[in-house]
Amino acid sequence: MAINLEVRKRPKLPDIENLIAQLANTEAKASEVWLARDIGSAFFVESRIVALLASAARMGTVSVVDWVGKDIKGWHERFTSELCGLAALAYSSGISTSRKEPIPGSIAELKCSIEEHEGVVEKSEGGRSLTYCAFDENVRQQPLNLAAVRNKSQFCSEFVRRLRTAFEKDGGHPDLFRQSPEISLSEFVYELYQNSFEHGCWSRENRLISGLRLLHVKRHIAHSKAELVARAKGFKELHQYFTGITGERGASRFYEVAISDQGLGILDRFVATRPEFSELNKGYDSRIRLINEIMDKALSSKINQPGAGHGLRKAILAVHELGGFVSVRTGDLWLYSSATRKLKDTEPYLLTPVKTDRQVNRVEGTHFNILIQAP
Repeated sequence: MAINLEVRKRPKLPDIENLIAQLANTEAKASEVWLARDIGSAFFVESRIVALLASAARMGTVSVVDWVGKDIKGWHERFTSELCGLAALAYSSGISTSRKEPIPGSIAELKCSIEEHEGVVEKSEGGRSLTYCAFDENVRQQPLNLAAVRNKSQFCSEFVRRLRTAFEKDGGHPDLFRQSPEISLSEFVYELYQNSFEHGCWSRENRLISGLRLLHVKRHIAHSKAELVARAKGFKELHQYFTGITGERGASRFYEVAISDQGLGILDRFVATRPEFSELNKGYDSRIRLINEIMDKALSSKINQPGAGHGLRKAILAVHELGGFVSVRTGDLWLYSSATRKLKDTEPYLLTPVKTDRQVNRVEGTHFNILIQAP
């Protein structure tokens, strides 16, 4: 018996968290996930759908339904340019229409079409976006476009170049990536992506976990504060962020960066390689302290390189300096850091728990989401 999970039209973050809770509370070994075509523009929703599909796949088999009516036009673009479509390729055993007919192309063919574009996909309608992705199967993969990148300098140069080609095509907006923060943003992205590449696909026994790793940038344009707040519905801390940084001016542009993997999660991966910290991974409050210690004290799974963990702290502080917002979803934790919250407030942590009405259920992998406002 399969559990039925319906991602309905224009979902908000709490809607996806409710589906994650349903998944966590079932003993079913199979899932059927219905994906509405119109995902909408709520912040971080697409990335959370990736987390949902990764978690469903860890429990058993997953089938995905492309939830449309009679006309299935646009299916190819959906599964080769949208985050939920890419996740469907990585985690499902089959994709069908709502009439339960197979979509015209196979999963293998669609993956090949992405690989032919060096693991880089762009979307120009419904919110312009750029995604680097890699499907880990028999071996750990790297997007071919980044295969020749050997250091931070090369990564930043390639990332900024690609951003400019992706977001300056319409010429309609003087985007963030023409401004000075572009290098800081690329350095931040490098730290998180590199951490994902090194740690985000290994089991406790250092065996490869099949799945998807991605780096995604999407442009959001809002015409009022009310529109921004509506897109943050159900996420109180993000609502407070918009209240704190935006006035009543006209159109605002934000860039959402998502970096996701399907690994053990930050804490479980750390403890798997540093068992002396295992007691600190027990209990919700202890895990919050531990993840902040990993950040603050540069603890690392590389026991012979005690400073190797500085990258994550530097990355989060870089976003803070750019006036941004960070959300981290890993294991049973949902944490955030906001530029509108002073780091030396009553909360001593770099990452603070998101306050929710219900228990946060476990997801597989680590999912960073960042918002940066364009000047």
